[in-house]
Amino acid sequence: MKKPLGVGLIGCGGISRGHINDYYKQNHEAARLVAAAEISPELRQRYSNDFNIGTMYDSVEKLLADPAVDVVDICTPPSTHADLIEQSARAGKHVLCEKPLDSDLQKARRAVETAEECGVVLGIMQNYRFRPEYVEAHNYLINNKLGRPFFGTMEGFFNWNGGAYRTQSQRMLIIEQAYHYIDLLRFLFNDDVVKVYAAAGRSEAAQTSGETWGSLTLHFSRGAVGTIVASGECHGFQANWGATAVIQCTSGTMEINRKQLYSLNVYVVGGGGHYPLQTFPKELYSANTNAPFTRPLDAFFQAVAGGRKPPVTGRENLNTLETALACYDSIESGQAVDIT
Repeated sequence: MKKPLGVGLIGCGGISRGHINDYYKQNHEAARLVAAAEISPELRQRYSNDFNIGTMYDSVEKLLADPAVDVVDICTPPSTHADLIEQSARAGKHVLCEKPLDSDLQKARRAVETAEECGVVLGIMQNYRFRPEYVEAHNYLINNKLGRPFFGTMEGFFNWNGGAYRTQSQRMLIIEQAYHYIDLLRFLFNDDVVKVYAAAGRSEAAQTSGETWGSLTLHFSRGAVGTIVASGECHGFQANWGATAVIQCTSGTMEINRKQLYSLNVYVVGGGGHYPLQTFPKELYSANTNAPFTRPLDAFFQAVAGGRKPPVTGRENLNTLETALACYDSIESGQAVDIT
């Protein structure tokens, strides 16, 4: 049996707790959390009290110098991601980074190139791809069971102000939440976005500095179009983080989470009719309908251990980042924006 990969966690904020509780505390054979780095003394102490982490460092440099660390798990705010990826890659560490890849496209591109030049694996945490309803929908499309997808729409409505650093960020909903939905449409269509048009804003009652609602139109390279409508100002709404979706194809239609939560409904043209509604156990999701980190973390570490590409590479995720940032350019200009 291979020795588990040693993982060093960078950033001890809220999202890292999800990684620890969903995966590292379960003592998986593929990876073990051996160290963490956090500049805040209060957070370091809290993590020492709450979790059995081998070593707590007060700097990234000290963590990267630890020979027991094979892989770095980056759980810091977006603007720090690219720099930390480059620093970790140059130290010879494989990297798993929380989405988004960064908040700056040029820095993200350099980080991806650095990881490739250093020969380390760079994966991006897109945990929504591991929601069972979207995995099953992807399988229908990738196996051409419904023909060519030509139009898709996603709706995500919830009462959410981002929390933590997001509340003060000038960019919020698109880069923090709709980023997942952009990635899901790319996952379902198996294609890249080439043009976007977007509108977004916030009400005077919003509790954030950045946008709280948005409407995005995405044009894909093979002609499909996708729309995303999302809002964090839906007072009284129960969060459905996985959103609802309708995917129209030349030989059928799929409804995701529309009949009920955790479900996929498929209609096939030409005699197939409605397939039985597929539902998925609540145990496969976290308490707030989100996608647990268990499956994406394990898939990444299994890929590293097996010398394979991770489910979402840094280079593959560049199109999701460029799409999200192009949405902001479109909002500012009032025009559609091409993606190169």
